[in-house]
Amino acid sequence: MIALFSSALTLASFVKVLHSVFLSRQPDELRQRPIADPPAAQTVSMLVLALLCLGIGIFYPLVASGWIGSALGLPEPTAALIGTWDSLLGTGLMVLGLSVGLLFIAIGMLGPGLRYAPGWTCGERMPNDRMVIPGTGFYKTISSMPVLRDLYLAQERGQFDLYKIGQAICGGLTGLLRFAHNGVLPFYVTWVVIGLLVVLVALSPGW
Repeated sequence: MIALFSSALTLASFVKVLHSVFLSRQPDELRQRPIADPPAAQTVSMLVLALLCLGIGIFYPLVASGWIGSALGLPEPTAALIGTWDSLLGTGLMVLGLSVGLLFIAIGMLGPGLRYAPGWTCGERMPNDRMVIPGTGFYKTISSMPVLRDLYLAQERGQFDLYKIGQAICGGLTGLLRFAHNGVLPFYVTWVVIGLLVVLVALSPGW
């Protein structure tokens, strides 16, 4: 359940990336300055992590049996960890789908090419930045669902914000201390008398 929940959050985080890559436009300010490629160290580290993700995903039965099963002391084969999913078959289907997609791209490149036209709405041309749709728009369908709408509105009000909750509690305590220490002498004398009465009652033998 934790893995499924983490996968759902990962998918939600990649929605903005997919939107920026395939559906968004480059802002005008970025067109005016060159964009440099990342350093070689960053590229190599990303490639290593990507290859590890692919390797573990494709050959995960070996990882589950050799590493996880051995660490947990489970007997061979560890069917509870491997399950019935055939990773090699799934990988083959994914490669087949990518190959078909690349074939369509190659066929499209043989044509006349793409025709670029300026963005317009209601018959008027719009600036490029006005036509950029933010990726957060994909969350509007989630925030309008009956069950999640109340949670989303509560989150916008800060009801789940621990910082704001702690700030409200500390503010209440500060207000109480400010009320208790107002600088008025009779008020302090009253607190002293009440404290003495509490001490006498607590230390009295009849109590």
